[in-house]
Amino acid sequence: MKLFPHLFLLFLLPSIAYSQAGEWTWMKGDSTPNNYGNFGIMGVPAPTNQPPSRYACGYWNDLQGNLWIYGGVGGIGDLWKFDPLTTEWTWMNGDSLVGDENIAAAKGIYNSLNTPGYIAYGMFTWVTLDNHLWLFGGSSYYSPNANLWQYNPDVNQWAWMGNFDPVNYGTMGIGNITTMPGARLEGNAAWTDNQGNLWLFGGNASFGDNNDVWKYDVTTGIWTWMSGSNNADDPGIYGTQGVASVNNYPSGRNTNVFWIDSMGKFWLAGGFQWATSAFVQDVWNFNPQTLAWTWVKGSQFPDSSAARGTLCNINISNSEGLRYENRAIWKICDEVILNFGGLSGLDGFGSKLYARNDLWAYSPSQNSFEKISDGPPGGYYGTLGISSPNNFPPPRSGAVGLKDKNNNIWMFGGMDSIGDVYNTLWKYVLDTSCLGSLYCSPSVTSCNLSSPTITSSTPTICPTDSAQICAPSNFASYSWNNNNGTGKCIQAKTAGNYYLTVTDNNGCTAESNHVSITAFQSPAVSISQSGDTLRVYNETNVQWYLNDNPIQNATQNIYIARNFGSYTVQVTDSNGCTSSSLPTTITGIQDISEYENISIYPNPLSAGKWQLSVDNNLIGAQLEVLDDNGRIVYKSEIRNTHSEIATHFSGGVYLLRITTGTGMAVRKLVKL
Repeated sequence: MKLFPHLFLLFLLPSIAYSQAGEWTWMKGDSTPNNYGNFGIMGVPAPTNQPPSRYACGYWNDLQGNLWIYGGVGGIGDLWKFDPLTTEWTWMNGDSLVGDENIAAAKGIYNSLNTPGYIAYGMFTWVTLDNHLWLFGGSSYYSPNANLWQYNPDVNQWAWMGNFDPVNYGTMGIGNITTMPGARLEGNAAWTDNQGNLWLFGGNASFGDNNDVWKYDVTTGIWTWMSGSNNADDPGIYGTQGVASVNNYPSGRNTNVFWIDSMGKFWLAGGFQWATSAFVQDVWNFNPQTLAWTWVKGSQFPDSSAARGTLCNINISNSEGLRYENRAIWKICDEVILNFGGLSGLDGFGSKLYARNDLWAYSPSQNSFEKISDGPPGGYYGTLGISSPNNFPPPRSGAVGLKDKNNNIWMFGGMDSIGDVYNTLWKYVLDTSCLGSLYCSPSVTSCNLSSPTITSSTPTICPTDSAQICAPSNFASYSWNNNNGTGKCIQAKTAGNYYLTVTDNNGCTAESNHVSITAFQSPAVSISQSGDTLRVYNETNVQWYLNDNPIQNATQNIYIARNFGSYTVQVTDSNGCTSSSLPTTITGIQDISEYENISIYPNPLSAGKWQLSVDNNLIGAQLEVLDDNGRIVYKSEIRNTHSEIATHFSGGVYLLRITTGTGMAVRKLVKL
């Protein structure tokens, strides 16, 4: 693993700053571009860990408030997690070298060798209710990707969920195993609804920019085309501004600015159209319940206007201007949407695009933009870990963002105007005075979280078994007692009392009911041998084996060996626990039943006597009847080919044994 020496000096500087409102702090990473970073040890957080520089990577804000990043331009097939509480990075998964996609297991199966490989240029990402990370699309070495992946943090493994190419729209609103969105890149507008379904909008495919909406049902694995056009580069249907309609939809585009409000509506702002090399500057929202789009703000035609508006002055006429690759976006609350930088320039093919470093807020209720801050052209790093009003990130496009529990915003990576990429991490504390009436402080939640109910697959286990104990899936984190795990389900292999503490997205906690697991011991088992008679005592279910093969119908406590070989018995006690005996070897026995004609009837017998028919060569053989304790209850010599067996003993199961000088035969007798 390479590590540039000058990084040590950077990481030794303070990493926690006492930031003031409206101030930026350079927290991690390098002020120089195109750095390889420091991977450290996979799965181990450390203050010296640092991802390589990258731009337009996949990213997630998980349910615990951590930032995850994957791939991107300048990155590789690597997955990282950043914890804003400890301010430490962890290399979680993937290679430290550029790697190809690898599918080492069947669809839907986690495997340590699975990896999405190198993916860049915009991918759709989701966090589901179980805190799993999902990834779709993007570009694998400049080729649009159509593979869907799921990552489980509990096992630190990827599962490949399928390839969904070529595109097949089918009928709007009706999904089946053949409908699929097809490969697409340069799009990141994706969200998870309250039922755990995955939604996406737009993006670029080989045939142009899209404005379609798709829903993926994680339980069935089916994609459904829900809204928009099935034609690339569609101009959209704007309808009347401010009026929702199922007939409306935006124009085809690559979209970077999007958010979900508290009512579950999807919002998007602006974007870029590759077909015309044009910016769009409109704002839309989409209601997944009614499937209606609302054109909220901006022109329905590509706009070439520049940014306008003075600092800390919200106004209906304000505009961010031409803007693309402004992926760093934060929803502080429904009333404050923040967005940093991005690419800006003039319309037209071959136009020069410049990275910006201004910070804007959008208020949906006032349908207006406000410039929060505007940094110097080259930015100013200041001192690593030290907040200052002079600090400001340099111009960046394609950076990604995280909002922590205290409404502070974090921004990672991005590209400058000349194409260099960075691994710098910045923190910003909101300027509440500039936001004024728009400011929404972190909500104070009154915690009344109900105790979750955990259930077990069984209350009792045997030594070789386990009980699966599971909690509901709609919590942000799980912590089982006695360090039994942090997943939704655990496997209990020992006796004890099991329970867990859950935490929801508001930080509220609750303790579950308690589940008691009883563990039984394996039954003791050994074979008692008397000549050819084998016996096992006091067990509920019995199965005898000869040379490790089960003997058909040999399920009684007593067994008379018919052949030489190694005999064992498997017993199951009243608790359902099983164990097997050590082998017992029988020698010198020949089974005569295979070539002698022996018939006994009626069997079962309700009244009278058993009738026995044998061949002439068995006349003179010894006949014995044994009870289920192995005792001989009847004995005689066979004198004729037809004889009777007295039935003075009580009802039950018996064994008939016929012995000659060359072998023996055994039959089961039943007396009703």
